[in-house]
Amino acid sequence: MLENGLRILSMSRGQVPLVSACLVIDAGESRTATGREGIAVLTGDALHGGTEDRTASELAEELERLGTGLAVSTSWDATTIRFTCVAERVGEVLDLLAEVVRTPVFPQDELETTRQQRLASIRQRKMDPGSLADDELDRRVFGPDHPYGRPLAGSEESISSIVRDDSATFASRYYSPTGGGLVLVGDLSEGQVATLAQERFLDWSAGDGTRGEVPKARGPESRSVVIVDRPGAVQSELRIGQPAPRRGHPDEIPLRVSNAVLGGAFTSRLNVSLREKHGFTYGARSSFAFRRDGGDFMIRTAVQTEVTAA
Repeated sequence: MLENGLRILSMSRGQVPLVSACLVIDAGESRTATGREGIAVLTGDALHGGTEDRTASELAEELERLGTGLAVSTSWDATTIRFTCVAERVGEVLDLLAEVVRTPVFPQDELETTRQQRLASIRQRKMDPGSLADDELDRRVFGPDHPYGRPLAGSEESISSIVRDDSATFASRYYSPTGGGLVLVGDLSEGQVATLAQERFLDWSAGDGTRGEVPKARGPESRSVVIVDRPGAVQSELRIGQPAPRRGHPDEIPLRVSNAVLGGAFTSRLNVSLREKHGFTYGARSSFAFRRDGGDFMIRTAVQTEVTAA
């Protein structure tokens, strides 16, 4: 671990001259304040917009020259930036990675392009029966006032209200080494990893954001059946769910194993029954979402409308 709190993890694998890296930042969507839903996702998407030293085009050209790209994703718990490159260029790519997370500028035109892409995705989600079912289950399991009870990427209203300064403020507060980690796997020695990390991240200072307490999910007070009408749909999307333990719970591994038997694989009991035995569906699965502040258990499938009740 570096003195600023950034944890460094590495594994040496020299079979091929490649390195894969992942920077994890404690800047997930659960940090979002009311009225700013989706800002963590939007800010992460906008990281490709440029830095204090490079425009978006210059950044893209440099990554292309190095034969790699930065894949940014934001979950409830964290924002992650990943890349894979040839081992001899890992230092140069880490330079770019450090530049992107430490000095983003979020130009208005680039942010607006990212916003329109995100709004299009939200509108598309409203037309998809499966997404409607997922969102409704989250509202029922966690409640409308819980962060997990809303869509991860926010709403049209919240995304439309976010301006450039909002993303810049979010990044300055939460894009920091505190609670984060850098993972490197590939054709590198432990000594090389230490040098690479120290040279690029040792002087990275902590942000000023503190993590608020996420309330515990209470779940529905009683068992209920909820029907969401999607006119014209030729299938029924079915969801069953309830609150589940957080990530790191003592029973996490036994639950993962038992779920593999129930519905976590193609050969599990749910799929064998509903697909192979009855022919109701192309697939039925179950899963646990283990998050830092709690999660849920979900069973999901899509069936032809006429066999919904069966």
